[in-house]
Amino acid sequence: ILTAPALLQFTAGYKGAAEKVFVEVVPAEEYRRLSEAAGAVRMTRPGNVLILGDSLSDFDRGRNYVDQLSFYLNGGGKEQGIAFFNYGIGGDDIKRVARRVAHQFDSRKPDEYFQARYAGIDGRNYDYILIFLGQNDTKASSESNYATTFITLPECEKYWESLIATLKERFPAAKLILCSPIHTDSARQQEIARIILAGKPNVWMFGIERHMENYDALIRKLAEKHNASYLDFYTPSKTSPERKKLFKSEDGVHLSAAGERFVAGLVLDFFRTVK
Repeated sequence: ILTAPALLQFTAGYKGAAEKVFVEVVPAEEYRRLSEAAGAVRMTRPGNVLILGDSLSDFDRGRNYVDQLSFYLNGGGKEQGIAFFNYGIGGDDIKRVARRVAHQFDSRKPDEYFQARYAGIDGRNYDYILIFLGQNDTKASSESNYATTFITLPECEKYWESLIATLKERFPAAKLILCSPIHTDSARQQEIARIILAGKPNVWMFGIERHMENYDALIRKLAEKHNASYLDFYTPSKTSPERKKLFKSEDGVHLSAAGERFVAGLVLDFFRTVK
């Protein structure tokens, strides 16, 4: 007898090929909530949705928030015809994404910035482009006493402007959706930093509030400046009484199964009103 929450993984193999299928058992109230939110979506331009992001979009494929969006919007007889194209890459930041989208890489270094993983991105039109970054941009090193982010705020703005310009030129019909970073389990991050520093001279810490809030303010400003939509993950995750459960206990940064459903729910609520 299975009780919620639970996650099952099935692997089928044939002639050397293998495919994984996930079955997630979720609390009934959460399933109803997401199903009802999906049923209320009346997107004015249903079609292709491009996802640009980091590990929070890349990890746990087959069951992450992008897959859940597709399931709830297109399953159970809804068949809204919304296709998600997930180009999230673990470790990405705004600099990497902006350069890769603009094809600004050294052809002599074929693996630089994982450009091969963007293969096919230009081969279709998109109705919406959702960009969910921030964790890697705002991480800070103990060498600077956590005062300096991996990518400084002026650099972030520069590369965001470049990315937006490239996307508008290449996909002029697409509606841009700029997402705030999601809050983390900062207490767990601090604990991990203390453990690492006991044996190493340097550690990067994610989710420092002042850095994330500065980044969030920049995203809000850019969305207003460029007539893009702003999707707030930061405030709901920071104020959620279940915040710790949204992230994997081993790092306090990556989304747990509950966190994937949380993000999917916020996107579904957003799509109920987006034009």
